[in-house]
Amino acid sequence: MRADCCADHVDVDERWNSSERGRGMTQAAFLLFVFLKQFYIKSSGSVGIADLCMAFCVIFLVLDIVRGKRKMPSVTDLKREKFLIAFLICVVIINLFFTIKDRCLDYERYTLYWIFNGAAIWCFLELADKDFLKKLNGVCKINILTQAVIWVLGYGRVFTEYWGPTRYMGTFNDPNQYAFYLFCMILLISLYACNYGDRTAPIYYCLGVFFMSISKSTGIFLGLMLYTVGMAIWFYVRYRSKWNIPRKTEMTLGVVLILAAIAIVIKIFPGPDFNLKNTDYTMLTRIQEKIWKVLYGGNSTMLSDRGMDRVALYPRYLLLGAGEGNFNRFLKAAQQNEIHCSFLNIWFSYGVIPTVLLLKWLWEKMRKISAVEWIIAGSLIVESFLLVNYRQPFFWMILLYGYIRQKNQEKTASTLSFQQSDDIL
Repeated sequence: MRADCCADHVDVDERWNSSERGRGMTQAAFLLFVFLKQFYIKSSGSVGIADLCMAFCVIFLVLDIVRGKRKMPSVTDLKREKFLIAFLICVVIINLFFTIKDRCLDYERYTLYWIFNGAAIWCFLELADKDFLKKLNGVCKINILTQAVIWVLGYGRVFTEYWGPTRYMGTFNDPNQYAFYLFCMILLISLYACNYGDRTAPIYYCLGVFFMSISKSTGIFLGLMLYTVGMAIWFYVRYRSKWNIPRKTEMTLGVVLILAAIAIVIKIFPGPDFNLKNTDYTMLTRIQEKIWKVLYGGNSTMLSDRGMDRVALYPRYLLLGAGEGNFNRFLKAAQQNEIHCSFLNIWFSYGVIPTVLLLKWLWEKMRKISAVEWIIAGSLIVESFLLVNYRQPFFWMILLYGYIRQKNQEKTASTLSFQQSDDIL
């Protein structure tokens, strides 16, 4: 009998160790995806090594469920994600309709992007406990340091404009991709620092800002400025009581900052004769170019540059959707590519109902997050109005971070409550 008891104990230990190994492999696959996503070997949009790591992560999770090491998603779990599931079904149906109608397989490529992101979201929701978020924070730091080493060694790629000036893009195929990746790393590091504590976060912020500046991405710059200002205000409000700053000093500092901001705005405003090709090609002059287009080129020019004129030219698609892909069919538009505005591109591609479903799902996840999480997520959302970045899992990871943090806290509180009740018994 004692021998049987020992054997049962060994079996339990083996199952536990096996479960831990499986979980470790699944986490490793996801973290490898985060690290390797910065290395673009093939063209953008193609399957890379990082994407294969995410595929392995999904496979490992499914195998854990099949082997009984992980709980099968319950009806409650599926109901919690019903709006996202409904949206993805709409994506499949709408893109399939236009694939058959136009006899073009390009639509299915974007369907696969959405399925991939749905799988990545599921993996993140399943894996992201406090321990995993700590590991993710470490990988994000390594990523910024990796790009720093590549820049120092001179191995980074350079994008050359057609009239000669250059933009740095590291290991990416596009400067905007490079800047977006760094921006996401900064936001993920900040989310961890604000929720769990990390005094080294400002170091990585400074490094990230430097490398984003040499990418000269104005869209990312807007998000970065909103993040910086928002975090400064949050930090001041949170720690104001500890500093005991006199009221007069606060007022004086506020006036100085406002006047400095006004002076900077006046300084960078371009004149009517401004021409980017006749200036030094920097982040500042690119910002001036955008302002000049609004002031002197008209809103229509700016909207055309972002592909937003398509909405006015083809308004009928806002109701039921145009499908995502095969952009060459929009011959009246200034540019035959996607709309450079994430949520507007989703609305135009899939129509009102699918867009509402996606926003409803997102709101359910974000409505209870903290103020600092709203600041960080909000800066990303505002930035997404100038670029299409919802195909990157990092976009959804940042928006879901607050929801994950809440789930972890509720789980911890529930566990402690159970332990306390067990101790009483």
